[in-house]
Amino acid sequence: MANYILVSLGGGILLGVLDGVINANPLARRLYEVYKPIARTSLNPVAGIFIDLAYGFVMAALFLLLYKGLPGASGWMKGLSFGLIAWFFRVLMSVASQWIMYRVPPAALLYTLLAGLAEMLIVGSLFGLTLRPRPKFSLRNRLALAASASSAKKEEMGVVPIPSLFASSPPPRFRGRARGASRGRFQRPPQVPTT
Repeated sequence: MANYILVSLGGGILLGVLDGVINANPLARRLYEVYKPIARTSLNPVAGIFIDLAYGFVMAALFLLLYKGLPGASGWMKGLSFGLIAWFFRVLMSVASQWIMYRVPPAALLYTLLAGLAEMLIVGSLFGLTLRPRPKFSLRNRLALAASASSAKKEEMGVVPIPSLFASSPPPRFRGRARGASRGRFQRPPQVPTT
């Protein structure tokens, strides 16, 4: 749990830093001039940090939930797969909507696609290299683990189990109809006459 919290915080901080680098560089400012009439003149950094941290926690939780189903043999490959999925839902769908609804220069849309892809792959790599889901134990595994622990404790105390006399006897054989059906009795196998 501590690892999840630390990685989620790291992912949120990384998202905030990458968003700042992607949106505040001179190339982005020139390309995003089209948004100037509707852009805010001042930003609320506290709200931005809070939102990026929340994204970090949600994305880390989703990564852990989807971990087994993500393509890739290593954690890093699973992280890259998760980054591509996040890029599709977070960036590509937004850019496609903007392309349909607004007059945004294609260069700005392409920059958003590529910068968003880099951002999601970096965050996905962080999750893939640092997060692993906890192994789940089924009831059967827990009982087997408890039984092995108790047998080890018994051996430690000097108690030796006595083997069962019936452990090697074969299971009962029956012929005919299933039990409970009419005339469904267990029948003995036919006896071979001896001469």
